[in-house]
Amino acid sequence: MKLKSTAGYIPTFAIVTTGKVHEQKVAPLIPFEKGDVVVFDRGYNNFKWYASLCSRNIYFVTRLRKNADYKVVERREVKNYKYITSDQTIKVKGFYSKTKDRISIKTNKVERS
Repeated sequence: MKLKSTAGYIPTFAIVTTGKVHEQKVAPLIPFEKGDVVVFDRGYNNFKWYASLCSRNIYFVTRLRKNADYKVVERREVKNYKYITSDQTIKVKGFYSKTKDRISIKTNKVERS
């Protein structure tokens, strides 16, 4: 179910579970290393884990939910890229209502046509 490769194209780590085990229970167990790239679907929204990845210099790729709460920090020019419509650095605020529980993550948002 979960594969990891830091040195090349061959996975070096795997966790296999039944379909009843949610990814949020499994993903934090994977020993990602600095520089790894993690790809997951937007159904996985654990902002504390996102912040943990960022603090360890682990990159992630996911789709933002339509109601994601974020602020654009920087915009980059995309006119030289045929299929990219925007490239922004954003600060994701999370979705917790209590101020003390809010998690902020500075990350990139790239949209393509």
